[in-house]
Amino acid sequence: WPKEEEKLGGKESFFLKTKICWSVIFLVFFWPAFQMIKNCRQQIISLMARGEDRQRMNKKAIQSEINMSFAHLLEVIIESSFQPLLQWYIVFPGIYAMVEESVQDQGMNFLNETAFKNVLEFSSWILSLFSLAWSFTAYNAAMKMGALSLGVNPIGRGLVFISNLCLIFVRMNMIIFFMYSFGP
Repeated sequence: WPKEEEKLGGKESFFLKTKICWSVIFLVFFWPAFQMIKNCRQQIISLMARGEDRQRMNKKAIQSEINMSFAHLLEVIIESSFQPLLQWYIVFPGIYAMVEESVQDQGMNFLNETAFKNVLEFSSWILSLFSLAWSFTAYNAAMKMGALSLGVNPIGRGLVFISNLCLIFVRMNMIIFFMYSFGP
């Protein structure tokens, strides 16, 4: 690479670097879509094959399914990990104050103004948290090659979902506690 760069002038080198940069950005953002198309194509080829070709194509289809799950997992991590973290950072002080107030009053009356003040943010946070946990669960199910499918083992998949939900919630809380400990 450096030898080619030495041959190129400053302007051509700049265009080459720009082209490479845009290609990487394009591939990163559209990789999940490419994997989905590739998986669909592989599934069709697998279903149309016969005999030994079908067995070979089924193995490729399983690998394609795992790749697509990983691409979807990365997409969800990029889109859904920052949003619930920010939402929990915003909602946490209100919930903490509400719990502290109810404990001091010795009454567990959560049905007041502060409880419904941040309902929209809280529900959005819950949905983002569930989305993130379900994506990790779907990736784990894909890695187990059908052992955790909803039709075969719904209880196992539910337990993996609850486990992922707890893991994400605890890690999110630790980050928020750290942020509030050292100031916003």
